[in-house]
Formats: sequence, structure tokens, C-alpha cells
Amino acid sequence: MHVYVSVCVSVCVGKGCIALCIENMQRVQELSPIELVEMFVTVFCFLKDSSEVSQVLLDDFRAANGYIFLTEFLLKFVHRLISTLCSLYLSYMKSLSS
Repeated sequence: MHVYVSVCVSVCVGKGCIALCIENMQRVQELSPIELVEMFVTVFCFLKDSSEVSQVLLDDFRAANGYIFLTEFLLKFVHRLISTLCSLYLSYMKSLSS
């Protein structure tokens, strides 16, 4: 397994796969939030598995501003969730007063 992961890491580093992946995740506007979450999960699983052999892909993720992108995505998601919950609460309160 480590040999396979080691080869994958070498290829990914050589081709700049992590940076390209993060760039594509940021650029494609048609992705739903759940699709982005699934992409993050896939990337993190790969990073976790590869980190047993080498830390270089984690470094690539950081260098590609992957952590910043993740943070911004989560903050936007939480903001949308709070806005939705507030709207639902206000609608509920209006229905009670009617």
C-alpha cells in the first residue's frame, strides 16, 4: 500500500494536482454546497492516507490556500444556515401573532 501511495504522491506533486483541485473547487460556480463538501471529504481522505508516507501534499494544500478556502466556505455555509433559521423563526413568530 505504501508503495502505491508513494507513487501517487509523486505524481500528484509533479502535476500540481492539489493546487489544481482547489482552484477548480473555487472556480466552478455550478457546484452545490453538498457537492463541495463531498469534494472536500475526498481530498481530505486522500491527504490523510498520503500523510502516512509524506507530508508534501499537506504542504501543497496549505500552499494552494486550501485551508483558507475551507474556512471561507464553512463561514459562508454557517452564515446561510443562520440566515435561513432566522427567516424561519420570524415567519413562525408572525404566524403566531396572526
